[in-house]
Amino acid sequence: MFMFGEPVRLALVLAAVGLLALAGCTPAKERERQAYAQALTEHFAQNGQLCLAVNFWPVYTAPEDDRRQAYVRPVTLRHMEALKVVGMAADEPTVIQDRDFYNYLIEIDARRFTLTPAALPYLFTAGPRQLPDLCWGQKVLHQVVDWKAAEVNIPRRADGTPDRSAPAQPQRVLVTYTYDVARPAPWATHATVQTAFPEVEVALRNARIGQSGLILEKVSEQEGGRWRVVAGGR
Repeated sequence: MFMFGEPVRLALVLAAVGLLALAGCTPAKERERQAYAQALTEHFAQNGQLCLAVNFWPVYTAPEDDRRQAYVRPVTLRHMEALKVVGMAADEPTVIQDRDFYNYLIEIDARRFTLTPAALPYLFTAGPRQLPDLCWGQKVLHQVVDWKAAEVNIPRRADGTPDRSAPAQPQRVLVTYTYDVARPAPWATHATVQTAFPEVEVALRNARIGQSGLILEKVSEQEGGRWRVVAGGR
């Protein structure tokens, strides 16, 4: 078996260090990058679901919905029509009750949309309110681009001066990264869906190139200098 001699091993180590230096990345900086990457990877594994924010089913729509509700981004007829085109929703005619201008109870011809069996594998509990949502992909870390120290809120006294007696605040960094979209649903790439839900098209177009930022906080030295995401940056 061929064995490297000590001079050869030393040369390989020096060459590796030299390559890191040429790339502007020292071993210590690379360890930092890996620590931040691990924190972001764990964060996206728990919070990276990409969903449509359609939380309540069945969905009822009326002809006036697009005109009356366009300014508040609710679930409207065009959203449901797009999901119907790609087989995620089905509809049937129905009648709903509403109030007219004079507060009289009236009946309105409407449509009742429900999820199809094909949509059920994409139904997940997601978001801060933990409501069921139709999810089309998973955000994952592509790479850590850069980082810098983030401002920490220093406790202050009533007169506005810093309170140096307060406990030290945890170390924070603003990490800039690029993301990728893992396992995008085939229906999410359909032009009709991307027109009705433009955020889907934007997320897919910016994958691997669009830069975002998150603030990470050091958990503790006792845990090996682990970090966790605490807030969005830019």
